Parts: sequence; C-alpha cells; structure tokens
Amino acid sequence: MVMEKNININEFLFSRTRANKKLEVIKTMSDNDIRKTNAATMLRIYKECKKSGGDRFYINSERRVGNNWCSTIEFIYEWKGRPYLCLYVQNSSTDSSTSASFDEFNRYNRYEGYCENLNKHFTYDSDDIARTIRCILSEYVYYKYIERQARENRERIESLLHYKIVNPVYDYFYDEWRCKYQGGYPGAPHDRLDRYYRAKKAVESYAAEHVNELVGKSTEELQTLYKKVFRETD
Repeated sequence: MVMEKNININEFLFSRTRANKKLEVIKTMSDNDIRKTNAATMLRIYKECKKSGGDRFYINSERRVGNNWCSTIEFIYEWKGRPYLCLYVQNSSTDSSTSASFDEFNRYNRYEGYCENLNKHFTYDSDDIARTIRCILSEYVYYKYIERQARENRERIESLLHYKIVNPVYDYFYDEWRCKYQGGYPGAPHDRLDRYYRAKKAVESYAAEHVNELVGKSTEELQTLYKKVFRETD
C-alpha cells in the first residue's frame, strides 16, 4: 500500500473525503505525521462524538490499543477547555484508570505515567504514543461515519424501550408484582426475589424483541401483554 505523504492530518480528518479513504490514510501515515495531530483536533473529535448530555468519547473496546504491556486508551474528554485521555492501567492483581492531557501525552518521545490508585508507573514510547493517537483518529471515522446508521438505529430502539415501552409499566412492576413476589417487606424469601427478577427480565426481553409492534400501544395494553409474559415465567 502506498504511504500517504504531505497530508496535514488536522485538516484531512475533517475534509470531504470518503470514510474508507480516511481510514486508509490514517493507517498508512508515518508515526511522525500522526503525532502532528494537535490538541484542537482532539478537542473537536471529542465535541463531535460525545453522546448527547455525556462528557466522554469512548473508544470501542475491541479497537483499543496502548503500550502493549499494561495500559490502553479508554476514552477522551475535556477539562478546562483542554482534551484529556483516560488510560486504563493494569497491575498484577487489579486495575484502575488515570488521566493525561493530550499535550502532555504527545509532547515527548516517551510518556511517563503514574497511577496512584495502583501505586504504579507505566510508560508509552514513541511508537506507543503514535499507535494510540492513530487509534483515536480511526475511532472518530468509525463513529462519525461508518457505524453511524447502526448506532442511530440502536439508540432509537433503546430510547423507545425505556421511554415508550418499558417505563410506562414500571409503576405496575413495583406496586403490584414486586409487592406480591417480594412479600412487601424487607428480607423477603429468596425464592420470591428470584421469581420477581426472572419475570422482570422476561418482560424486558419481550419488549426488546417486539419493540416495533409495541410502539404506540397504551399503558393498559402494554400491561395486559406484560402480565401474560409475567405469568408464563411464574
């Protein structure tokens, strides 16, 4: 594959170029050119990709990279107008996360990190830094363009489930079903708790599988359907 040269990544990433071409260029750019990504670009990535009302842009868990040892990138966020990276750090018996400003992370050819929760130092060399930045740039393209339709469909279904289908009958759950199957008092027998949670899970699964046909039904109609599902688990 031909290496891309003389491309300003801070301009190219937001240009009117096909998403697959952007991924190809990001993949083939030299580490030195990738590390020319600036804080303004990172901040724009965060602002364009954070979820509505959220404060983080997560990297897909299957695409996360790091120092090939004990640390990977988790998400980027903003603090006092500057982009920060949240880095997962693993110890021999436990794990935690720590943060670094993007400018600090990308300033030198070696990043020395420290996670006080683990009392542990960790390092990213120049290759690791470039690999991590490349990962973030690629994730932007995946999120913004390639996986957009699938994500929007999934978010629509989740919204319908919670606000249109499941939530309208939660009062019924707690006023009637939980009272019946937990006995209406603290310390109810575990078999009643198990029956309650098993039935609640069955109803939520039913709603997820029939989301399109349930949209628009009244609360009473939903309750009738859910009662049937509930009884089938009893």
